[in-house]
Amino acid sequence: MATNEEGLVRFNGFLGEYEVSAAGKTAAFRLDEPGETAIKVAL
Repeated sequence: MATNEEGLVRFNGFLGEYEVSAAGKTAAFRLDEPGETAIKVAL
C-alpha cells in the first residue's frame, strides 16, 4: 500500500489484529468494532 499526499492509508478489513511496517519499523493495532474507524499509527 502507499500513503496519499497527507500520509494516510485507507483500507477495508476484518475485525482483529493488524501490523503495519515501513522503513524497518512495525506498529500493531486492533479493530474491535464494525464500521468506519480512524487509527493513528506513527512509525
